[in-house]
Amino acid sequence: MGNRGEFGVSSVVCVIGNPIEHSLSPLIHETASRVARKSVLSFRAELDSRTIPAFIRAVRCREELLGFNVTMPFKAAVIPFLDFVSLDAKRLNSVNTVVRGRESTLKGHNTDWIAVRESLTERRINSEATLIAGAGGAARAAVYALTFPPAISETVYIKNRTVSRFAALKSTFPSVKPSEMMSVEPDLLINATPLPAISLFGNKMVRESSLLLDFNYASGRKVAQRFCGAHGVSYVSGLELLARQGAVAAQHFFGTAVDHRILLTELEKRGT
Repeated sequence: MGNRGEFGVSSVVCVIGNPIEHSLSPLIHETASRVARKSVLSFRAELDSRTIPAFIRAVRCREELLGFNVTMPFKAAVIPFLDFVSLDAKRLNSVNTVVRGRESTLKGHNTDWIAVRESLTERRINSEATLIAGAGGAARAAVYALTFPPAISETVYIKNRTVSRFAALKSTFPSVKPSEMMSVEPDLLINATPLPAISLFGNKMVRESSLLLDFNYASGRKVAQRFCGAHGVSYVSGLELLARQGAVAAQHFFGTAVDHRILLTELEKRGT
């Protein structure tokens, strides 16, 4: 595992954001590193936009640092400071995983959309009409997952309150339509907001859908899960999405495949 540095471990990973105290990334890092049989230290770093350049310089200087995860509000802000960015992350203008390479180079990836894609393809979902609540970063990842060839959904509608955000989303994904144009009941619902899914979509719409994918893993998650279970609607929790994206990020960091179900078990034990 290499020589141990001053941290007392072989490798270090972290997560940056603001606020950051709620982040479950350290739990994911620690669980994944045990599976990969690595000795790893993980920590949270609360930054602001002014300290990002100094943080990036510090990452380049420390060989122990394998990379870091990025949460809000820095998923776009870190991009100018990286050496390479994956095509997916460029299209989304969003990086949530940064990996240190040779000669201290840094490459940014987006694993959020992969989590959505995997959760739907494993359930063999093919949607005639999808309704997404929200038009921010999570919604962008969801649209990309749905429309990446071969497309999972024929039509994607967006339900949101901010005209400018919808316009920005449509500039990247011209095929999306506002929910006001929806002429059929959606069979796939995606909550890409921090709000409770049931209150956003309403009982009737959720009952008549085939699957609810819920980025929200805190407020109203258990209510949504129980409601879907009672009405025969498949449910993908935000914790599952978190575990899936964490498994892909862990493979970037450690070079070892990690079963997302192991990470999900640990997240559920935390009782979030």
